[in-house]
Amino acid sequence: MSEQKNSSPTLFKRSRTVLKDILENEDAFAYEGKDVTVCGWMQTMRKQGEKMAFVELNDGSCPGNLQVLVQKGEDEEKNQKVEGVFAKGGTGVSCKVNGKIVKSVAKGQAIELKAESVTILGGVDAATYPIPKKKLTLEYMRENQNWRIRTRTMRAVQNIRNQCAWATHSFFQGHGFKYVHTPLLTGADCEGAGEMFSVTNLIKEGSKISDIPVVMDAEKKTDKIDYSKDFFGKPVSLTVSGQLNVETYACAFSDVYTFGPTFRAEKSKTTRHLAEFWMIEPEIAFATLEDDMALAEDYVKYCVQSVLTKCANDVQLLTDYHQREFAQAKKRGKVAKDALAPSKLKDSLQVLLGKPYKRLTYTEAIAILEKEIAEYRAIVITEEEAKKMKAKDLKKKTKGCVSAA
Repeated sequence: MSEQKNSSPTLFKRSRTVLKDILENEDAFAYEGKDVTVCGWMQTMRKQGEKMAFVELNDGSCPGNLQVLVQKGEDEEKNQKVEGVFAKGGTGVSCKVNGKIVKSVAKGQAIELKAESVTILGGVDAATYPIPKKKLTLEYMRENQNWRIRTRTMRAVQNIRNQCAWATHSFFQGHGFKYVHTPLLTGADCEGAGEMFSVTNLIKEGSKISDIPVVMDAEKKTDKIDYSKDFFGKPVSLTVSGQLNVETYACAFSDVYTFGPTFRAEKSKTTRHLAEFWMIEPEIAFATLEDDMALAEDYVKYCVQSVLTKCANDVQLLTDYHQREFAQAKKRGKVAKDALAPSKLKDSLQVLLGKPYKRLTYTEAIAILEKEIAEYRAIVITEEEAKKMKAKDLKKKTKGCVSAA
């Protein structure tokens, strides 16, 4: 699976050095002594008196921050070039820094940038800025969704998601699959996969019930919405799956895949239900079930390996975050005393690469589940039964393992 080489001249060239090139270079001191221009957002700023400041700068290209040393001296003309840091610097402020990469004399980083000039590009009101430099909970981040991507945690999540998306296209394109854009608006309920979100222009902001056109339902003898007056002239929903559409392309191209957003309207607030998510759906013609399983296993391993190779620092950052959150929750008594700390995410991902995946028939899978239920390691209950049972009793009876029917 080789990448396409572009023979035409490259016009785009950044006028700045990307921090990833500096901080994640195989040679940690490759940029030492070089003059560079970098841009980014201040993560933290620490002043030492009125003439020295240390800034942690990040431009989103990597998890790590570049330490910027800003100093004033006797030359007033040079001092004016860095004055903006002392006057307007702080967490969230965007800036452009020109300076020289030098070896750091302090612990924590191999190199740092000694600033010669700093230009403030975007200021921040520290009193109202919602992402302070202190560590934030996931709950707080959810309440500030348009700001949360500025946190290291959410940047790590997005970096991994970006890498998985790249790996998805790289894998299937490398195997000769065609990428198909299936429609998001559809009149079909693909395989009855789930509740669907309706799309209509019959109801607008400020509409009254009396404004909705209706027609008599001959069978039920009641009124129903007259979708012939709607935009498409019939009921339309957001798609729950692109599979139905991509199957038609498989009958022309043999091997195809669709990768895009799908929507489910099940009203559930658990972590296992999403209203919107991206789904990969390949279709292969002239293939066996064994071929299908082999493709799925190869794809999962390809994505995992891609993440471990390209996003190792992000994986470690998320491990540190979850372990820190667990330790704090345990200290507050929010988790059981004998609960085990989260394992390293890298180790969990490595497990997916180590051995061939076990393959079972449905009959074998049912037999395993029945054994687990018989030995009280799992229990199948309805939602109504679950509501009636107290959580501690349910956990005790099932030894912590619960499956809802």
